[in-house]
This record gives sequence, C-alpha cells and structure tokens, in this order.
Amino acid sequence: MIQFGVSMSAVRSTGPGRLVAAQYPQWNGAIDLLTLATGANLRRLKQQCELLSYGYALFEESL
Repeated sequence: MIQFGVSMSAVRSTGPGRLVAAQYPQWNGAIDLLTLATGANLRRLKQQCELLSYGYALFEESL
C-alpha cells in the first residue's frame, strides 16, 4: 500500500443547529432545548420541529 502525504479536510457532521437553522428558522432560538430533548438523533429532531410547527399553527389559527 502506498500512502501519500496529502492532507484531507476533516469531515463535518451535520449538526442539529444547521438542520434547524436551514429548515426551521423559527425554532432556532430553542435549539439547545430541542437538542437536549432529542439527543443526536436528527430524525427525532425533525419530528419534534414538525410537531412544534403544527401546534403553533393551530394556536395561531385559534386566535
């Protein structure tokens, strides 16, 4: 095996902050609480953001 001394950039994980900022900017202020509640599971984070958005839409509709 031949190894070349080529430096490679580090692989960045898509963190929960980037997901929320891109898809749910209205919940960006609550990212700490959302991450605490869902852990590192991005699927659960997305589900919780969808649930929050749905609940908020129902609340606004009732006003």
